[in-house]
Amino acid sequence: LIHLRESGGMEIIRRHLARGGTVMGICGGFQILGDRLHDPFRSQGPLVSTKGLGYLPIATHFGRKMLLCKTEADLLAGGGGKVAGVEGRSGASVTGHHRGFSPLLKIRDRKSEKPIPDPEMLKPDLHWAPDVHWAPGSELIDGLVSDDRQVWGTYLHLIFHNDAFMEKFFRNTPGS
Repeated sequence: LIHLRESGGMEIIRRHLARGGTVMGICGGFQILGDRLHDPFRSQGPLVSTKGLGYLPIATHFGRKMLLCKTEADLLAGGGGKVAGVEGRSGASVTGHHRGFSPLLKIRDRKSEKPIPDPEMLKPDLHWAPDVHWAPGSELIDGLVSDDRQVWGTYLHLIFHNDAFMEKFFRNTPGS
């Protein structure tokens, strides 16, 4: 995120979206597209908290440990379908029902060698989210898509390896 800002990448994304382009954020890209990133353990860099790009209504909180699992989900956007991929992350993103955005995936199954959820991964920061009582990997919904289909985000790596997603993504993006 720091490099994106310093290199002018943030402005490129802004101009691309202003011209009607589409942006897809996967894992760290999903987090960066959000409103806020909180890293109390500084596991991702030097900042404890920083503003994201603000294109998705999420706030991400990073824990000490990584979640690594194979995930299967149902597409909620674009008429449905099943997808599979991998999640590898230490963050959890808080989202809710926001006007102009819809959830992207409903998680069906996660297979991991580590217990899910791991209570050490997320310790609530009372200044950030006092009502958070879950950890990365316990979410039942993943990702968001804007109603205009310009901004997409998910934690699911390999999502573009799924024909169902590819068909929905390219059918439902502006200019397609």
